[in-house]
Order: sequence, then C-alpha cells, then structure tokens
Amino acid sequence: MISVNNGYGYIYSGFGSMLDSFPEGVFISSFDMLWKLSGSSESVSLAREDVVSVYRRKNGLIGLRCSSDIFYQLSNEQLEEVIPDSYDKFGCGKFKDFYREYERGRSSKVVHRLTRSDSSVEYEFSGQGLAFLGDWSDLFIFHQRGRGVVFWERGEWKLLFAPSLQDIHYVRCFGKCILLFGSDQAGRAQCEVFDLGSSELIGCFVFDYSGGAVSNALLHDDDWHFLWGEELFSFDGRVINRVLPKSSVAGYYVTEQGICILSGNEGVMRFYDHGLRHIKEEVVVPLPGYVFSSFILAEDRLVGYLRAANRQAGLFYAVTLPICVDGCPSLELEQALYQIEKHPRGQAFDLIVRFSEGVAFPTLLRQTLAVLDDSYSLHRNPESNPEAALFSGRVELYFIDPLTEEQKNLLQHGCQRLCALYLGREAPATGESFNFRLVFA
Repeated sequence: MISVNNGYGYIYSGFGSMLDSFPEGVFISSFDMLWKLSGSSESVSLAREDVVSVYRRKNGLIGLRCSSDIFYQLSNEQLEEVIPDSYDKFGCGKFKDFYREYERGRSSKVVHRLTRSDSSVEYEFSGQGLAFLGDWSDLFIFHQRGRGVVFWERGEWKLLFAPSLQDIHYVRCFGKCILLFGSDQAGRAQCEVFDLGSSELIGCFVFDYSGGAVSNALLHDDDWHFLWGEELFSFDGRVINRVLPKSSVAGYYVTEQGICILSGNEGVMRFYDHGLRHIKEEVVVPLPGYVFSSFILAEDRLVGYLRAANRQAGLFYAVTLPICVDGCPSLELEQALYQIEKHPRGQAFDLIVRFSEGVAFPTLLRQTLAVLDDSYSLHRNPESNPEAALFSGRVELYFIDPLTEEQKNLLQHGCQRLCALYLGREAPATGESFNFRLVFA
C-alpha cells in the first residue's frame, strides 16, 4: 500500500510523455494514452488523438485537449468526448474568482478575457503583444511588448512604466512589485524592479549568469523565492539575491522551519535554514545516477520526475513528495516488474525482457513503454555506453499473464509509437533499425 504521507515514484517512459498533477492524482500522458495514478489505484484510457494538455474544466472534471481539436473529460475513470466551450479552447487558469482566457489572432493582436463560471464575460482586453500580469488598485495591468507595463482606462491603453531593459524575456508580478527579467548586451541575466505602490523604479540587478524561465514563485513572510532558469533567487521587496550560486535547483518548498531544496545536479534533497547557511538534513535518493528535474508545487506536494543524469529519455520516475514542515520527505520508488537479460545473436546480443505474473494491465503497459524506451536510450550511443556497439537493435518482451485482444493491441500500439521516436536509429552491430517483438503466453 502506498502511503499518502510518503513520497513515491512511478516508473514511466520519459520520451514523449507529459506529467500533470491534480488533487485526484498524478496523470501521465504518452501519445494518445492517459494514466491516472492515485495511491495504489491506477487506470489507463485511450483517446482518438495524441494528448496535447491536461487541465481542469469549469465543471470541475479533468479535461484533455488532443490534437485535431478533440476534447475529452474524465468521468468515473472513463474518457468522454465533449463539445469544447471557450475555456476549453482558450483557458489559461484561474485568477481570483475569474477564469482566464487567452486567444491569439492571426497577427500579434491577442485577446484576454476574464469570465465567470457560467462563461459570461466580465472583462475583455485586446491589443498588440499583451501579457496579463494581475491587478493593482482596481486596475488590471499588462505588459505590452515594445512599450512596457500598461493598464486600460477610458478606452485606451495607458503607460504605467517604461523599462530601460531592452531584451525582456519574462515579466512577473510579486506583490506590489513588477519584475522584468531579461539580459544585457553581454548576455548576463538582468532584472528591473518597479514598485506599483510608489510608482518608482527600485533598481536594476545584473548577475553573471545566463538566466532562463522564471517559475515556482513562493512567498514566505515578506520574502519571495523563485527559480530563474535552474537557480534559486530571493526578493525581499527591495533587493534580488542569488542565494545558491551555480547550484542547479530542480524544485523546492518553504515552511516555517526552513527550505527544502531538490538538487538538479544529483539525487539529493537538502533542508536548510531560511538563510540557506546551514544544512539541517540531507536525504540521498536510493537510485545512483538519477537526478531530480522539473518539480512544481501542486497543492500540498511537489511533483516532478527523476531521470538518468546523462539522458533526456529512457526510464523516468514520476515523483510526488509531501511537504514536510521540519525536514526532507521520504521517498519510495516503484519496483521494476520485469527482468532483463542479454541473448547472444552472432557477435551481437538481443535484449530479452520477461515480465512478472499478476501485474495489473495499466501498470504492465506503463512499465512496458518505460523498459523499451530505456533499452533504446541506453544502447543508442556507443560513446557513452560501450555495450551499445554490440546491441542488435532487437528488444523482445515476454508476458506471462493471459491478456485480452484489446490489451495485446494496446501494448502493440504503444510500443510502435515509442519505437517510431527512434526512427532512423540503427544498431552498429547489425545495421538493423531499432525494433521490438511482443511474445504473449
């Protein structure tokens, strides 16, 4: 039994998959397949087209947007195709009591709408290159590309602040301050801070660092923390600090007792004091060679994945970690339900995968794609893995349990889609394209 009080990692294929989290559970989408994992419960559903995004519909159900503008909702563990409303098509989350919609036109003109649950439009704003920031003093404020921070009043866009920063990548609103992130002419990370309360520029901060996306902003007491690229920064309302220089941070959370940081360079969690001067606790992941990646705060948990440090594909773990007030959470990893062996073929070898008996089908399908992906990923480059030079390109997967024709077809379908991602990859030992064979009892 999987405990909700402990962290857990589910095996899945990292190549071509997406990971989402909601209170109902963790959702993994691969091609046109969707897994829902909640504790020890697991289900898998098949859509007509590949899944593009997973989101919360206005009716509270989990929604799927698929290619070819096909939409579904998940009801009682079953996918139901639905006629999309405007939020299904253009929704981008909630803002206070409103639902936000963002519609892009054929030019750079965009439309931002704030609607109610009944889809009635409360506010609508349109203009060139507009990005919604939030509200301040009964005004909705935006960043307009090439101009600055603006607001709508009496039928026109009025300028609130014109930054001197020329190369702006991201704009965020932290409380009563607007932070504009970009880079200077030397390529260094640069941020201008504007105070909405005093209507003044607080300062411009430059770091010998390349920067990147701005995400995972958290407020504790009066201090903000956020990720800028792969590094952690803090903002106290006046000054931006680079708190752990040259340390890759894959995710973090803040409590009354300190800050827990997941390293992006190694499989280690560390719990610090708020000043990040002392390490109170350190927990090493029981999986050598794996590192944390892309964790976000979802309700009361951190959700992200573990991957092999030197690979962007292969066997990943979808990880959920509870927030522990005074330290690092524990983490248990799902066991592989198969054995792998090498079978000689001339001067080369095939990989033989034998699954255990009694495996629930959703888990069987998920781990099948993961081990096939891992077999290909691990053996595609002889420079990083000398054994790859002897790999024949063939992976054979053996299943003991009796399966229905529908289940066999879904296994075949999933493996074909995964194998297609390695199209053109040939085994050095045989010259054969990477391929697979499923053997059923």
